[in-house]
Amino acid sequence: VLNPQEPSPQEPSLQEPSQPSPQEPNPRLSNLDAFDFVTPAGDIDDRDGRRCPIGSHIRRLNPRSGTVVGLPTSRRIVRRGMPYGPPYVAANADGAADSRQAATERGLVGLFLCGDLESQFEFVQGVWANGDLSAPGLRHTQDPIVGAREGDTPFRFHPGEDKPEITIMVPPLTRTRGSAYLFVPGIEGLKWLASKGWRPDSPKPIERRADWRKMVNIDRFDPTDPQFLADPYPFYASLRAQRPVCRIGAPYNAWWVFSHALVSEVCAEENKNRFLKPGRKAKTQPRPVGVVNGQLDDGLFYMNPDRHGCAREILDPVFKTAVRGAQDKARALANELLSAERAKGQMDIVGGFASKLASGVFMDIMGIPLTDPDVEDRGSDSERKEAVGLERKIVDGWIRTTLYANDKALPKEQRLKGATARMALYTYLHALGKEAGHAGSGDAPTLLAGIQRYTGCPAAERQLSPEESANTAVHFALGGYLSTEFLIASGIYNLLRHPDQWQRLRRSPDLIPNAVHEMLRFDAPFQLADRWVEEDTDLGGRTIPAGSLVTVVYGSANRDPARFSDPDRFDIERPINDDNLGFGRGIHYCIGARLAKWIAGAAIEALIEHCPTARIAEKPSWARDPYFRSLPKLLVSWY
Repeated sequence: VLNPQEPSPQEPSLQEPSQPSPQEPNPRLSNLDAFDFVTPAGDIDDRDGRRCPIGSHIRRLNPRSGTVVGLPTSRRIVRRGMPYGPPYVAANADGAADSRQAATERGLVGLFLCGDLESQFEFVQGVWANGDLSAPGLRHTQDPIVGAREGDTPFRFHPGEDKPEITIMVPPLTRTRGSAYLFVPGIEGLKWLASKGWRPDSPKPIERRADWRKMVNIDRFDPTDPQFLADPYPFYASLRAQRPVCRIGAPYNAWWVFSHALVSEVCAEENKNRFLKPGRKAKTQPRPVGVVNGQLDDGLFYMNPDRHGCAREILDPVFKTAVRGAQDKARALANELLSAERAKGQMDIVGGFASKLASGVFMDIMGIPLTDPDVEDRGSDSERKEAVGLERKIVDGWIRTTLYANDKALPKEQRLKGATARMALYTYLHALGKEAGHAGSGDAPTLLAGIQRYTGCPAAERQLSPEESANTAVHFALGGYLSTEFLIASGIYNLLRHPDQWQRLRRSPDLIPNAVHEMLRFDAPFQLADRWVEEDTDLGGRTIPAGSLVTVVYGSANRDPARFSDPDRFDIERPINDDNLGFGRGIHYCIGARLAKWIAGAAIEALIEHCPTARIAEKPSWARDPYFRSLPKLLVSWY
């Protein structure tokens, strides 16, 4: 039993078998199968894998004690198997092999029931069965039964301290013939379907309105509404016209600011001590117990104004040094990625291009290793090939999962997943930064090494604390390339959605800087940003109480007709000016804005060259977090 539970009066204990063994219980033998990847020391433990070898199928896929942020059932899966085909008989009565046995279809149908596909089934398959990097003795090995092995692989047994290790070669034992992901409603959902309560009494005609945008009810506005997330701009227009400073309820509980003038006022440098970043609030008003925090308060993005100014004096030249040559890297990688996909005639622009381009350039700048030095020095050819890019994939996964911690509309369990990823990312970048600092000398070749050069005692002049350095590195990772990826994906979508603009850009590539600027205005990758007030503050005719959260809505400000002519028109020839708030304003203007524009420009330039006839192959869906404007997938074809 993975996690024993107390029986309820209505239910028998989960530990009581329906058909108990006729043998008398032996308490000393009761835990003989309570092994983990590695078990604790004890008189009946199997720490050395003598009863059940370390890395065996039952041991890898049935670990007993794994927990995730205190949730002990996070990896629990209900598994059932059913054989099909006739039983296998190795030989006939004469002892000769029957050739018909090999030609007969037979196998096992496996059914796996779980509540979280990514964290349960895919985690078990991807990590426990095929990719564990942390369990002792299992790195670069696969499950001998269900692992994704291409040929014979060694499997080791440890008979005992006084006996030599035994190694046998195990051929692939299973082959996946097909699979399907099936989604079923929960018990309450099935009850609701069975009740037929979802059926309307009679169809009602839809009432048409000339301008429905004016009918947005402020008191009922829901930022988690799928219709709003798919296209927030009509909602912004209505809210901006009715109440440019508006109180939004749970789960956001903040004053949202919609107009360009008021967003600019909140972000203005002269108001830096009126509208503060949330990090300072956390130091003076601790969060209640149980509240999930997705913020890293000691990093650059959340520093108070005075400390932020000191940190920018340190980090601006470090960043400038680290991004030298980034534009050329971006162009080379963009051309490489599209050249490889061009013959296919179709690709997912997000996963196959925008994500790889943004993360590839940024991880080079940060100093994230492309290969594992240990494997590079001592591994086999297959291990070296498998290790290329593996560390970056892990870091990328942490970064994307960290966003869950910031989404206030998600269930606490998912936000905890984000908080766990954030802690892993923080620990990794902290250690990698120290390593880079010890190895570096002179001008820092990477951003991590450059930051580390100025890490020490925060009281000293031009020094960051270790916490400030590590949190700032995490901020760069989160904002550094995710915003660039979002900008590229939504920008290409808007270019292809407006064929006249795409054709204009193809004819005049010199307009690419203008196009990137318009992409940023039309669909800002970061739509919202938070501030707070220490005392009662007047803004736009409203009094915001002390301690309140204030959220500036960049997406609304960039569509404000009071500042932009015909703001809902996508126009790549719109002049470049400072009115665009896509990367913020004031002391918190994005430190990586120039880098993001370089990479986005390289992406558009390469798309024009390699895929001039590109078009949208299927309508995409937008991410379900109002803070970000991004496309999880964008299928584009060009034949």
